[in-house]
Amino acid sequence: MSGKVSTNTQQAVINLDPRTKLYTLMVFSLVMVPSSESELDTILKIVFAGLAFLMLINIRRPGLAAVYAAAYCAAYGANGLLAYISGMSLLGIIIRLLVEVVLRMMPTLFIAMSFLQTTKVSEFVAAMEKMHITRKITIPFAVIFRFFPTVADEYHSIQDAMKMRGIGVSKGPIAMLEYRLVPLIASVVQIGDELSAAAVARGLGVDTERSNYCKIKIKGLDILLMVLLTAALILYYLF
Repeated sequence: MSGKVSTNTQQAVINLDPRTKLYTLMVFSLVMVPSSESELDTILKIVFAGLAFLMLINIRRPGLAAVYAAAYCAAYGANGLLAYISGMSLLGIIIRLLVEVVLRMMPTLFIAMSFLQTTKVSEFVAAMEKMHITRKITIPFAVIFRFFPTVADEYHSIQDAMKMRGIGVSKGPIAMLEYRLVPLIASVVQIGDELSAAAVARGLGVDTERSNYCKIKIKGLDILLMVLLTAALILYYLF
């Protein structure tokens, strides 16, 4: 398997500024992860979950959006039923854990996925430079930014190659791990080297000021979304 670096990004219906996406991800993390029993907390979490659904629609993933909506509704219903179930059996603990992961983590994960899939590395670097972020932070994140999507593409390629060779579930879990995990680990090392070389070729490590052909600008929709997210954040932590 080759460790070819993937540079494909998905075109969104509505393009947001990378800084807006970063701010959205930060606010989601601050609101969705903490726990509170207030009615406002419940309302905000449902609204944010709906926003994550809209983000999936925006990146043209209606199938995934439907699966996410079904999983979230099922977890929300299960969470209501668990309030009437006493005891701490192993099954109950596992169900509660899965429910919490879906309700708290899944919306934020899908927001992060939409950010990764719709933002080019050049746009991300340009946004970091606009915010005057030091290159000691920008360069590692620029490399990581393409690392996970590239690893995912490589895994799918390995999976397709194994299917062509007739290596499937029938071979057993150990063989599945061996034939998929070992090639993936070898590819990950090569991908890391190629991404680092690409970062150097782009001149990310030079001390002089870099030019950037990618022009980013905060538009009216970006401002509106950031204002609404800020208002939600203030409500969440003050009330």
